[in-house]
Formats: sequence, structure tokens, C-alpha cells
Amino acid sequence: MRFHELHGKNISFDEQRLVATRFNSFTHAMIFSERPLYPGELFIVEIEDSTDRWTGHVKIGFTLLPPDEILNQCTEEVVYDHILHIPGRSSIKKENIRNGDLILFLF
Repeated sequence: MRFHELHGKNISFDEQRLVATRFNSFTHAMIFSERPLYPGELFIVEIEDSTDRWTGHVKIGFTLLPPDEILNQCTEEVVYDHILHIPGRSSIKKENIRNGDLILFLF
């Protein structure tokens, strides 16, 4: 599945929008799927590479809000606490993630 064309300002995509890369900062790195997931659909995230330049968590979640509505609320440099307190989110400590890891979700 491709990523949605709307994304945080510190994200770049490959030409097919299948690979996302975070750069420049730990903030403004939200990405979204190109379309809503179907009930029972398997969603897989592969960590191809990570960096030691930042610490923290990888946060992966599901929302009913459209990407533009979420990104419009994320104008501050501070982490998006008001958005991250919605149900359906997972937080994985960076030290528990290795290059090549697959993270599986069943929606």
C-alpha cells in the first residue's frame, strides 16, 4: 500500500510512495496510508533503517480523521500530544526496533 500524498514536512518518499524517510528532525514526521484500511486487513510496517541521532518511540496508530485535518492541528514544534492521546495507537521504544524488523497490525 502506498503512503498518502499529505505528510509531515520532515518526510520524503521514494517515487512510488512505498518508502518513507524521516530527515532533519524528530518532529513533523507523520505519514498516512493512501486509503482507509478495511476491517480485517493486515497492515505491515518494515523498519529498513534507523539512526542513533534521536531517541524515543515509533508511534503507529489508526484514526478516523483525514490526514489534512490532523496535519492542520500539528503546527507546533512540540510533539503532537493532543493527537497522540486518541485510542488505537501503539508506541514502540526505539531500542526495541532493529533494521529489517516487521511490525504487523490487524485492523
